[in-house]
Amino acid sequence: MGLDESIGDAACRTQRSLYQRAMGSDFERLAPVLQRFHSLSGACRFQGMVQTEAPQGWIARMLARTMGTPQRTSQGPIHFELHAAPNEESWVRHFPQQTMRSVLGFEQGRVVERLRIVRLEFNLIENSGALRMALCRLRFLGIPCPGWLRPELLAEESGDGDRLYFHVRARLPGLGQVVAYQGHLDLPKP
Repeated sequence: MGLDESIGDAACRTQRSLYQRAMGSDFERLAPVLQRFHSLSGACRFQGMVQTEAPQGWIARMLARTMGTPQRTSQGPIHFELHAAPNEESWVRHFPQQTMRSVLGFEQGRVVERLRIVRLEFNLIENSGALRMALCRLRFLGIPCPGWLRPELLAEESGDGDRLYFHVRARLPGLGQVVAYQGHLDLPKP
């Protein structure tokens, strides 16, 4: 696909993205739908289906509320808005009962995601065409999180045809699950 071809909205164009820069040549081994999605630029909208799970316990619910992540168990349509530029992406996920916003950037070879008062730094790893985001640092209110308190995080994407699958789950030691959602987005045919 060339730089002038669009996917989805007319303003949505492909170009070298922060994911391409973070992954280098590994980016080319991702499933084609993941390469398409993570090459987009401009304003794009997608739809799909999602399942969310409620956080476990009152502390986990409070943390989820603070970050703006799903707070209730639900199942239904998801509407996803992407605003992508070479150095920053804004992701807005409209879940059935809530909207979650984050901003992603590229710093020192890593993808950095900001969820309100939380800053997550990821190494991106290709595994048999799938994408795994490995958490390497976390800051809460600007304060580094010690390794023993860092969440166990699963953040994966895979693809089949024009469908992008996602699975996110975060558990804190001693507190249980804070975030959990999974589903798919349908990308328009190229």
